[in-house]
Amino acid sequence: YLLIYTNKMKILCIIPTFNEDIIKLKKIIYESKKYVTEILVIDDGSKIPIKNLDCKILTNKSNYGKGYSIKRGFRYAINQGYDVIVTMDADGEHNPKYIPIFIKKANNLNGLIVGNRSSYRSVWRKFLNEFGKIWVWILIGKKIDFSSGYKLIDLDSLKKLELQSNGFEIDLEIILESYKKKISICTVLLGKFDLIKKSHMHVTDFLKLNIFFDNWIFKNYDLINRHFFIKKFLYLFSFIGKFVNFIFRIIIR
Repeated sequence: YLLIYTNKMKILCIIPTFNEDIIKLKKIIYESKKYVTEILVIDDGSKIPIKNLDCKILTNKSNYGKGYSIKRGFRYAINQGYDVIVTMDADGEHNPKYIPIFIKKANNLNGLIVGNRSSYRSVWRKFLNEFGKIWVWILIGKKIDFSSGYKLIDLDSLKKLELQSNGFEIDLEIILESYKKKISICTVLLGKFDLIKKSHMHVTDFLKLNIFFDNWIFKNYDLINRHFFIKKFLYLFSFIGKFVNFIFRIIIR
């Protein structure tokens, strides 16, 4: 059943990368190729340019950010007429063996599928991610890994998204835009992986994610389809969150 699906559908896997281990990246590409039609690696201005990979490569002139790379990959997918798009990170956190599970779930669902992690790089990262999950759950009603880069989306749903972010906010924005456009959202539970300590995300990036969420609540308040008191709760704490983030950014300067 899975093979019938993959043979009928054109599937693109987008892997944004910036200064990642080339050996690890080659392994990800090798293990992913059997599940998808094409792999697109987008080099976001690495110090040593990515080349000589067994896949399509697009190179940004400078380090424009993960969001910029993802959006560039999405444009490529739309122009090439791909039916399904998978996104995954290049650092080895996302095991390609889960791609068939995403695809199998997509057989019965058009929309966005997000990979929910079950392990994290550190206790601190787990706390931050679980804290963010709570707010996404209050808004959407589902526990979704808001910063997970492991996703699948069908082309029709992708075309509805109005994405603006150029940084790490892109992963959260894809979820929020899907909710806004009434696109179905579900999750796939990812098993434990070999813990990777290196990360391009820093504390300031998590602050940006919080600020992005708060601003999105203010901007799209009238479109939130939740109970009156939940909407007021989100609005109040988004206001408080903006103030706390403002103070915290002054402190860490």
